Amino acid sequence: GGESKLQDFISANINYPTRAQKKGNVGTSYISFIVDETGAVANIRIFKGIPGCEACDEEAVRVVKQMPKWEPGKQDDKVVPVQYVLPVKFSLK
Repeated sequence: GGESKLQDFISANINYPTRAQKKGNVGTSYISFIVDETGAVANIRIFKGIPGCEACDEEAVRVVKQMPKWEPGKQDDKVVPVQYVLPVKFSLK
């Protein structure tokens, strides 16, 4: 579905942690993961978190774990694993 579908999925499934909202925590969690040869998401980890907001980082990881399978990456017509770093932004209105 591309970048727009990815953003739609994140927006539809993310829950801004209440305690983070009350503290005014904002920022971007960068979540690293691998899309393996089957399109499954694996090796999910926090690449760079939001200082003082572990709840935001944990929520970003939770949503990435829920992602449906991707179309696997290809290089020279061979299916290969691909590493991806996804920024997940938390902001207050």
